[in-house]
Amino acid sequence: MASHITGALIYLYLARGLVKALGETVRNIMSVNVTNADGIPADESAAVFLRQNVTLNPFEKELLASVNDPKKVETDFQGLGGMKEVKGSLLDCVDTILFEEEDSERGSLLQPTQGVLLYGPPGCGKTALARSLSRRSNLPMIQITPSSLLRKWVGETSQLTKACFSLARKLEPCILFIDE
Repeated sequence: MASHITGALIYLYLARGLVKALGETVRNIMSVNVTNADGIPADESAAVFLRQNVTLNPFEKELLASVNDPKKVETDFQGLGGMKEVKGSLLDCVDTILFEEEDSERGSLLQPTQGVLLYGPPGCGKTALARSLSRRSNLPMIQITPSSLLRKWVGETSQLTKACFSLARKLEPCILFIDE
């Protein structure tokens, strides 16, 4: 009987230490300063595009590293060969969104396109098109890959997916590009 009590006490002691270490790890993860590819903290680089008095939850702050500044994009429409029809269609969609007049028809069927689906085999230029569109229209682009949304803890993947769209609303107008 004494050995059972001793074993239970050791188990409780180890479990308490594990919970304490896990709590510290979670606190460290939540306090990490996320940086973008240029080494600038994401809060500073993407803050230019955020509206005034916007608060971000921890998941949106994590996704700020995925926001690309259109001035730093090297890809341009002239550098992309072919695809005249696709380029024209993309520019038409962006132009109607950017230059939409606020009028009473906002609730009608004549609203601008909310999204575009680019499909094709790998390497055909979908990402290059999205980046060049970001540069041409001077809109920030949130570039999301499935691996940046997947987490091992239950519920975090859905929270990151939800944060992806709420961050896009806070950066509006912007390009949300979900790759792969």
